[in-house]
Amino acid sequence: MIKLNFDNKLGIFYECFVGSFSIGDMVSHYNSGCSNNNLPERLNIIVDYTKAKFTFEIDDLHEIVGVIKKNIEYYEYVKAVMLHATPYEQVLSMMFQDLAENIPNFHTKIFTTKEAATKWILSDKVKDIKKKELIENGV
Repeated sequence: MIKLNFDNKLGIFYECFVGSFSIGDMVSHYNSGCSNNNLPERLNIIVDYTKAKFTFEIDDLHEIVGVIKKNIEYYEYVKAVMLHATPYEQVLSMMFQDLAENIPNFHTKIFTTKEAATKWILSDKVKDIKKKELIENGV
């Protein structure tokens, strides 16, 4: 089950995944979600995977990245935070983050608390994120 909620006050879209999810489930969800015309062009998302179990492998992540890359081209930007409670799901998100880093209007981070995730979503200006990351990494 996926619970969806949009906080108009903060401008954050929340997704909460509960249960087991295959690669087909994830691709289907992101195909339908990314093409939602009711979402703002500057999209801030907190995706809560703390109650989710992924039943797919690292090699399957290319499918999700491809769907997101194809479907977010109409957004000015998407800032997505992934929340995790288990190591396996966190590792998959870390690998996803590496695969998705070349999508120019997609910015993502991994957190373990909603508070830290919300702070990052609201504090950074998206145009400065890549520049800040380059400076922090010494590039």
